[in-house]
Amino acid sequence: MSNTQFGQFVSILNPAAKPSRVNAFVEASRNQWPVPEPEWQGERQKHVSVPKRQSDESKLRDFLFCCRDGNLEEVRVYATRMPHLLAYTDRYGFSALHHTVMSENVELVSLVLKAYRHPRAFVRKSLMYSNLEALQSDGLLLQHGVFRSGPRLEESAVIVQDVPARSRANIEGICPDDMLEGIDATRIAKDKMNQDVLIRVPTAEEVVDACFGAGSISEQSFPITLKFCRPAHHSILANSDWTFLDRASSMSSSFRKIQKLIIRESNSFDPAPPRKARRQPPVIPSDSSSVTSSGVTSPSGVSSMGSPMSVASQRRATSGPLSPSMSGAPVKLPSLDRSISEPLFRR
Repeated sequence: MSNTQFGQFVSILNPAAKPSRVNAFVEASRNQWPVPEPEWQGERQKHVSVPKRQSDESKLRDFLFCCRDGNLEEVRVYATRMPHLLAYTDRYGFSALHHTVMSENVELVSLVLKAYRHPRAFVRKSLMYSNLEALQSDGLLLQHGVFRSGPRLEESAVIVQDVPARSRANIEGICPDDMLEGIDATRIAKDKMNQDVLIRVPTAEEVVDACFGAGSISEQSFPITLKFCRPAHHSILANSDWTFLDRASSMSSSFRKIQKLIIRESNSFDPAPPRKARRQPPVIPSDSSSVTSSGVTSPSGVSSMGSPMSVASQRRATSGPLSPSMSGAPVKLPSLDRSISEPLFRR
């Protein structure tokens, strides 16, 4: 490829690049491999995800216009029928959530956030390993944890614990807290007699152990493909700067409500703080004491075993002498020595 053709190719990748910078980049990258990053690469938005298909590009343009215009019904139709558009952004890095906030419609923002929580709107990534050595040497760590997709939306799953930099998982876009959605592996193999043999797909627990080096997976199951997913608005809320809502909330009450929705949604992805233990009700001490059945003297508020006494027991302990029926002494019943014919009562 000549320098002129390479310069045209670079200008197609980034139309905003100036010709002088393109030519300087071509001259500097001659006889160098891999090709270094150009200077103007840092000027572009890092979190831009434009659709690759032209049909999706036109639909995304209409969808973002409806979000910005506050058209509730059209946004509901797009979010229901084409939820994959929620993960895309325009060329400036603004997603459907950003355009919805511009509409100043609280109900529409709540609808879009609800659509982001649906599994159909999740961002899905696939990662393939050819053998067990490639899986263990990549450094991907999995663990059993809690997968969060929104406020009060939690489930137990296998999530990503750590992704090393410059690893294959990092290149494919796998991020921490992503959920392992599925495992695909070779299911049919050939035995010594050249006949088809059905092979069991490894489970999630076996993959977790294999990542830590504690277990092993049959070589016949490789190549193996790990499928991950995460909510699209997780990265949108984390990578976007929402400080403009601080100034906008002072001008309008609707922006104040929108700011509360955004903060509540972003806080739902943070790990929940540990709950505080409930405090036991204090035992009221008393000067009087009671003698237990074992002969050990204890305060009236606490029994010999250390447990609080009931209110009725405390009353008995502090109310002075007890009647024969309450103290447990035998009660003297009236005698029945009289004859049956003699009346018990006389007029």
